[in-house]
Amino acid sequence: VNSLIGQAWLPMGQDAPALPPAYVAGGALEQVELAYTDGQRAESTRAELLTLSAEEAESIEAARVTLPTPDLAGLVLVDTPGLNDPDTARLTQTVYGLLPRADLALLVLDSAQALGASEQELLARHLAPAGLHRLVVILNRDDALENETQRLEVQERVQRMLAPCFDPAPQVLPYAARAALRARERADTRLLARSGYPELRALLTECARDRVGILHEAAA
Repeated sequence: VNSLIGQAWLPMGQDAPALPPAYVAGGALEQVELAYTDGQRAESTRAELLTLSAEEAESIEAARVTLPTPDLAGLVLVDTPGLNDPDTARLTQTVYGLLPRADLALLVLDSAQALGASEQELLARHLAPAGLHRLVVILNRDDALENETQRLEVQERVQRMLAPCFDPAPQVLPYAARAALRARERADTRLLARSGYPELRALLTECARDRVGILHEAAA
C-alpha cells in the first residue's frame, strides 16, 4: 500500500507489528483514525501509525487513513494482516468477511518462497471458496531474485500451482514494493518502470474505472 500512495504510511518490514485491516482512501483532508476493540475511536497521526508497538496494535480493530492524493481516486485500499500469521489469528474471520466485498483482491507473496505448504492450504481451503470477484497474485520482492530466468521460473511455477484452485487462473504480477516506493519518493522513472509499479497501477485504474461503470449502470 505504501508504494501505491507514494509515501510510507503503514508499518513495513519484518519487525513491523501486524496491523488489523487498514482502510486507505482519498479525501479532502489528511486524517488518521483508529478504532479500538473496546469500541472507542481516536484520531492519530502518520508518525504514531508508523511507530505502533505490537502491544498497541493488538488493541486496534481497524485503522482508517484519508489522503488528498489523486493516486486514490475511485479506490479504497484495504491492507490486511497475513492470513497464515499466528500473531493475527484473532483477525482471520474479519479478513475473510472482507474478501467477497472487494472488487479486487491482491494476494501478496514473497517471490523467493512463494506458495509454501501453508499458503497452498490457505488457497485451497479458504480463498478458492471465498467468492472473490477477482484475484491477482503479486509476487513481491521480485528484485531479490537472481535473474530474469529465475523470475520466469517462479512465475510459471506459481501459475501451475494456482491453476487447480481457480478457474480462470489468477493473473500473476511481479513486483518490488520497496523499489517502487523508493522510486516514487525520488522521482526515479527508470527504477519505477523496473519495479512493476506501472503494471499494478494500470490494474487498479482499470478496476476503479470498471467500478464507476457498474455504479452508473445501477443508477440508470
